[in-house]
Amino acid sequence: ALHTAQAQLRWLEEGTVLSGQWEQLTTDALLDLHVLGSGSATLLPVAGWRAAWRYLWPRDSAAVAVALAATGHTADAIALLQFFQDVQREDGSFAARYTSDGAEVADGRAEQSD
Repeated sequence: ALHTAQAQLRWLEEGTVLSGQWEQLTTDALLDLHVLGSGSATLLPVAGWRAAWRYLWPRDSAAVAVALAATGHTADAIALLQFFQDVQREDGSFAARYTSDGAEVADGRAEQSD
């Protein structure tokens, strides 16, 4: 557990955390994203721990990519965007959600065009 915590802190230190009023919130959010994505070869943060949320959602992931890039975790942001480039359909749309291996989740949700 100590090794994992140290690895998380090293990753955090590779970027920049806002100082001041939002420092703790920013730190916690970045660590949450990193931990939620730690099961994949690249940082692909799923929406949550529960099985119903262990997916990548295109809209949410766009905001995650911006947050990662803005805090200096550019390689992670690019990897996340690359994942969605790889799964994007020929017409430019996306499934509503994906598994971390790129499979679409067929559950009747409408496709995403934004």
